[in-house]
Amino acid sequence: MKKLITVAVVTVVGFFAGHASADGIMQIPEIINFNLIYQTQGSNTVTTTSGTTTVKTLKGKAFRVTSKDIIKLIGAAFETNFPSGSQLAFYEGETVIMDSTGANVIFYPNETTPPNSSDWSFYYDTSEGIEWGTSIANSVFRGKDNYTKRSIIHIYLYNSPGITPDLAAAADLPTDTFDLVLGGLITRQSSFDSISDPIKPGVVKSHSELTGLAGEGSIGDQYGILTGSAKSHGFLRLDVSPAIVK
Repeated sequence: MKKLITVAVVTVVGFFAGHASADGIMQIPEIINFNLIYQTQGSNTVTTTSGTTTVKTLKGKAFRVTSKDIIKLIGAAFETNFPSGSQLAFYEGETVIMDSTGANVIFYPNETTPPNSSDWSFYYDTSEGIEWGTSIANSVFRGKDNYTKRSIIHIYLYNSPGITPDLAAAADLPTDTFDLVLGGLITRQSSFDSISDPIKPGVVKSHSELTGLAGEGSIGDQYGILTGSAKSHGFLRLDVSPAIVK
């Protein structure tokens, strides 16, 4: 005899198959918005007056670097253009490009071979960190989690494709190569809520703040120091499906 019952079968709707990480926090794409300053090294000037030579080392121009600029750099490396409104995101250790809705990954740099080179990497990793929060589960496998995790994040954007596209006009720097490394403190709040109503879809949310970011690297032939901060956010709605159990 078959009995139709409602059970907590949770499936992810959309492009992603979200899953819990080792620390119990479900991994979902997080749109990342950088606010960085790229301070370049200036040139030297030499003057000689009355037999005295003075050498001045000048500070270079400082450029603001946002996620849009990084998207341009990645596009330059792969000789491609992304649709208007494309967004930069972190997802499971990779730096990815998402569409304007933030619902679909449209480009995985680490799974695509750029032209003329294999020297590339676009990824991040975090330390073990510390974590605090609460996890609740009921008898029909519905759950409610609310966690905060604080750790150190390391971000790597490296490419050497041997091409010279005229992009990244915001920085007014050559973009045939770039090698940027930075890190800082990441504080991430993550929540999963489906316990309030076993019929309605659950929701996974995340929000992160990256503070104290600092690093170095070069864009084209210009070396610079990076400082600044970033914020990210993610949202994923889950679907609850009925099941027939014998």
